Amino acid sequence: MSDIGLYIKENRTKLNISIRKLAKRANISHTEIYRIESGERQNPSPNILKAISSALNVPYDELLQIAGYIECKENNIQNLSNPLTLDISDLNDNEVAEVKTFIEFIRNRKTNNKK
Repeated sequence: MSDIGLYIKENRTKLNISIRKLAKRANISHTEIYRIESGERQNPSPNILKAISSALNVPYDELLQIAGYIECKENNIQNLSNPLTLDISDLNDNEVAEVKTFIEFIRNRKTNNKK
């Protein structure tokens, strides 16, 4: 079992929900959940992880880190799956929070435009 699979299974078990229930909450197939938990699917996509994080009510960035997509070093986050790498080491905590808020704003705007 992979680290991400174990993490998802542990959190699903804490909520006392089945694979099928998690799949329904995340709007993905139960087979996909099973494959991730068993380690058959080693690298689930960030979109799948986003859906699972919402369904389990766990931090998305934590899932990305466990899956190996991001590396966190204090205030410096390097996204390994995206060619855009931001050096935010010179920003203070408030500035980092502003950047995160702006990114969420852009994501929400994109989602709202699709409706």
